[in-house]
Amino acid sequence: MPKCVGCRACELICSYHHRKVFWPSIASIKVTNSGKGKYSVRVFGENHGKRIKCDNCEGEDFPLCVEICPAEVICLSPRGIEVVQI
Repeated sequence: MPKCVGCRACELICSYHHRKVFWPSIASIKVTNSGKGKYSVRVFGENHGKRIKCDNCEGEDFPLCVEICPAEVICLSPRGIEVVQI
């Protein structure tokens, strides 16, 4: 099963997709350090504070977070972007 490595590349590419700036706090994805090298990834289906609702990278050929995730934790399903990890 894939495990997030905490690189946060998904947050950076997501914020760039939405606003053309590298500003992780507005991304539709949040990576959290759960301690002892464990990370969790959350995708927001609705606006949440400053965070923008995930639009599955509308206007792109394929969701950018799925393409950039080195651990293959983020995937595209028929329902949209999903996180697959332990």
